[in-house]
Amino acid sequence: MNCKISIFLTIWSTLVALCAGAGKRPPCVACSVGVPQGANQDTVPVLYHNVKGTGAGAYLYSMLFAAAYAESRGWIYGGTAEEPKVERKLIRFIFNSDFPPVDASKSTTLQIERASDLHKIKGPSWPATSIVVLDDDWLNLEKQCETVDFPRFKYSDKVPVLDSIFRPSFLKEIQADNAVDLRRTATHFKSNNPKAPRVAIHIRRGPLIKGPFASRKHSLDSYYFAVVEIIRSRYPHAEIHAFPLLPKGSDAPAVNETEYAGYEKRDITVHFDASIQTTWAHFISADIFVMAHSAFSSVPALLNPNCVVYDHFWLGKLDRHVTLHNFKEKFDQCYSSVATVPVHAVQHGIPMNVLLPGKRIG
Repeated sequence: MNCKISIFLTIWSTLVALCAGAGKRPPCVACSVGVPQGANQDTVPVLYHNVKGTGAGAYLYSMLFAAAYAESRGWIYGGTAEEPKVERKLIRFIFNSDFPPVDASKSTTLQIERASDLHKIKGPSWPATSIVVLDDDWLNLEKQCETVDFPRFKYSDKVPVLDSIFRPSFLKEIQADNAVDLRRTATHFKSNNPKAPRVAIHIRRGPLIKGPFASRKHSLDSYYFAVVEIIRSRYPHAEIHAFPLLPKGSDAPAVNETEYAGYEKRDITVHFDASIQTTWAHFISADIFVMAHSAFSSVPALLNPNCVVYDHFWLGKLDRHVTLHNFKEKFDQCYSSVATVPVHAVQHGIPMNVLLPGKRIG
């Protein structure tokens, strides 16, 4: 009897220990992928930064940019130097990691006023083991990237191509980090037929858009409908879901669903109350993701390995992202990685219909 009790207590204590550690995340793989092989990681700088933005899109885009920059320099990305201004679960969703706070007692710290000054730090005999950026002006680094001409003049006639910052080695690993939580996040997608592609649209409008340039931040219905028309001309049974970014909470204005009648008329399902994580899960796992003028779009656009339709705004694009102006011409090329295999896409050798998502709604 005592033996049975002892065995039970051993099993119980083991389960408790496992449960206690279940919430802990391993180090972000993508955050150290650029460190040279054989390098002493104790001497490799760890990059931290303060983030100006408070919205989920701007905040996570800044973190992704900093992590990608660290990879390009052979550094380690350590996260934000301050307490995060967004929910930690969103950071875990993207990076699959809990970033520990800066431990100044175990490192030499170098503070840099602006991210655009990081190029002044020379190595590999680095001046410090921790580098803290006080002002993450990553957009100034975007402007240093190569550009492509954009036929519609709205903000400028040039679009930064971000491939020199977001290199394939980094994107491969950050997509794998993100896939851990992505496969656990339910989506509304039902199709597993390559002839019925899964399409996600980010609609940006409403009271969340403020400031002197608010009119530029709206995404026109005519733009989305033009993209949908191209998709439907090839795949009439495409499964299309749209997500407006609308304010939540008891004091939020009521949604005027009649504004979205044009979407319903085109057999597009509009989701008004999806969470940020659920919305991003659709954008990342879609066969075709149609962006809006927003960093909230740019985060999943970097993580989606499939077909992404970009519309010109103040943030740049990857070279493989298509635009409305060349979407019809490049549609087959953009969608070929999805439509030519029996499952939707393959990421790191894992079928996407197995990996993304783990379960589906409805």
